[in-house]
Amino acid sequence: MFMPETVDVLTEKRQREISIVVDCLKKFRPTKVALEVLKENGASLNNEYNAFRKGDLKLTASERHQFGFKLANEMQR
Repeated sequence: MFMPETVDVLTEKRQREISIVVDCLKKFRPTKVALEVLKENGASLNNEYNAFRKGDLKLTASERHQFGFKLANEMQR
């Protein structure tokens, strides 16, 4: 089995890079941010996002958290 090297996206360097991507996406001025999730997990994802907005959730390395939640939060969505 092939095991690719993984990058720790929670390092300071990677967080700066993610911030740059989020800033670039903000230039499109999105009115909605859609994240891919199974229908039955939609409510759970919304609960996670609301907890994040309240400061009650520490973001993980997941794409949903690092890009989706951060972009939606920056855009006040």
